[in-house]
Amino acid sequence: FKDERYIKVDNKPMLLIYRTENIPNVNKMYDYWEKIAVQNGFNGIYLVETLNSFQNVPLVQKSSAVVEFEPMYTVNKFISIKQKIIDKINSLIFYKGITIRNYDYIWNLIINREYQTFEKRKTFLGSFVNWDNTARKGIKGLVFKGMSSTKFKYYFARQVEKAKQNYSEYIFINA
Repeated sequence: FKDERYIKVDNKPMLLIYRTENIPNVNKMYDYWEKIAVQNGFNGIYLVETLNSFQNVPLVQKSSAVVEFEPMYTVNKFISIKQKIIDKINSLIFYKGITIRNYDYIWNLIINREYQTFEKRKTFLGSFVNWDNTARKGIKGLVFKGMSSTKFKYYFARQVEKAKQNYSEYIFINA
């Protein structure tokens, strides 16, 4: 944390945790890290929780911020049940079980929804270049169709504008 290049907010090193729900006694762990950070000259820890397909609300009592882990946060929280059923049927008929989603559809959900807030926590926006997790998930995987560098540039620019409007200093890119 002491490296000058490390991101700090109010002299608190930023620490992002992907799935806080998997950490037993996560609040006690945070308190311990906070104590160690103060002993080392910092003002504490700036803990950022990831909102994703497993966790869609912050769980650590004293976390400072959340980040929307895209595209999975949107896929699991903002796609209608009807659309998920249609996608599943199409995946079984046309793609041997692999879920194929439209790149533009997901990005439009991301950029057009209201800015999410969680009590006193900052929300950092997320973005993604493309997605294909079939190497890990096989036929249970998810692939986006229709991506291009031109589209990513357009959607990312829209996400930057949304971040500026909401005073969100960082955008996390899932590449």
